[in-house]
Amino acid sequence: MEDFWSFIGAFSITSATLAWLIRSLIVHFLSRDLETYKTKLKYELEHSNQLLLQKISLYKDVSDPIIKLISSINDGDKQIPKEVWDEFDKQRMTMTCHIAMFAPADVYHQFNELIDYIYDSTDSILKWDFAVFRQKAEVFFSYIRKDIGLYTDDISYRGHR
Repeated sequence: MEDFWSFIGAFSITSATLAWLIRSLIVHFLSRDLETYKTKLKYELEHSNQLLLQKISLYKDVSDPIIKLISSINDGDKQIPKEVWDEFDKQRMTMTCHIAMFAPADVYHQFNELIDYIYDSTDSILKWDFAVFRQKAEVFFSYIRKDIGLYTDDISYRGHR
């Protein structure tokens, strides 16, 4: 009987030691996996934030020349000063290349529709109408907002001007 109790005692100690060892190994591997996951998640978050900032910068760089061009239109004769037009024309190719390389196709197409309207209006193919320009710009900016991921709704002017 004494051997039986010795066996049970030794078996209990061995089982407890084995259980503790298995638990320690599991915790070790899970901790290592958790650290790997944390590192990967941190990298993805930093990459995502960097991409967002780059897209915002790209869209700002593309929008600024258009805003400058449109704001320079003389209301009386609807003419764009030659030096402003020449500068815009130089920047247009760079803007188009950047949009083509870094933006989704929908943004690229809406950008070109906006630019085509500006050129068609200055070439007297179409009559310049700020309301039409604004509508095309709103569609373009709505696609930008969707690409950036800030908003998914479309923007539109609800005023009376």
